[in-house]
Parts: sequence; C-alpha cells; structure tokens
Amino acid sequence: MDHIEPGWTVLDVGCSTGMLPAMLAEKAAFVYAVEVNKEHIALARMQYTRPNIEYICADATTYNYGLCQPINCVTMSNVLEHIEHRVDFLKKITHQIKWSDEKHKCLLFRVPVIDREWIVLYKEELGLDYRLDPTHYIEYTLEQFKEEMKQANIAIKQVGICFGEIYAVCEVAST
Repeated sequence: MDHIEPGWTVLDVGCSTGMLPAMLAEKAAFVYAVEVNKEHIALARMQYTRPNIEYICADATTYNYGLCQPINCVTMSNVLEHIEHRVDFLKKITHQIKWSDEKHKCLLFRVPVIDREWIVLYKEELGLDYRLDPTHYIEYTLEQFKEEMKQANIAIKQVGICFGEIYAVCEVAST
C-alpha cells in the first residue's frame, strides 16, 4: 500500500476473494481485479463490492489487458509462482497494458521463497514435495527472481525478504 499513489489506476492480477483490491481501492482511484476462479470472484463481489473496483473473471495469462483504461501500477501477490511460463506472461502483460505514464510503469510483486527454512531445502534435496501449494511451478530463490525479472525486462527498484516471501517494487525497464 505504501507504493500506491492516490488517484492511480491499479491492476491486481490474481485477486482471489478480493481483500487486496478492497484495500487498494481505499487509496487508488480505480482497481481492476482479475481472478480465474469463479467462486473467488463471486465471493469478492459479495464481500468487497466498491464503486471503484471492477472484478474480471478471466485467466490472467490470456486476458486482453488492452481492454483496461491506462494503468499506473500492477500488483501480483502470490501469483507468479502459479504461472508456468512466467517470463512470457510478464512480457505480454507489460507490453499489452496501456500505461498512464510511459516513464513510470510500476509493478509490485510478492512471491514465496524456497529457502524460508532448512526443512524445505532438505525435502527438495531428497526429491520430496516441498512446495507450499501443489499448484506452484516454482518457489524462488532471490537469484531466480532477479533473473526472471531481468529476462522479462523488468528492473527491480527495491527488494526484500520477510516471513518467507520476496517483496519487490519494480518498473518496466526502458528499452
């Protein structure tokens, strides 16, 4: 929330049941909230209806973001790890979005880290399932996250690890 400016239009990808879009809507002028799960969208619409939130039930990897009004910031909280072809997805979304300001294309990420505790790494070494969720394609090391951002032409402006998750403030790098 500290990185959202009043008056911004925010795109929250993978909004789940709508808690984050509702919080964002208290500060941002408008929030698009995309979620593939129909039940989650139904709950979001019931619990967190706001005049400045538009809930969109769609697959984030195939949705046409060009349909949205110009965006100031994209948020993805525990979403990237669920996407198989993450770099391709990030390139697509950052190119398809109509940005409000071509010089400032803000992206905020939160993803799980694999080295959150020793037992996770030990399970991976033994070939056991170590993931927090079986639908995760990856649980990141900081180096893996940085490399994916670089491949997607996204510059990391600020990054930190807290409670087993990477929090990153990023921008689409100038070409």
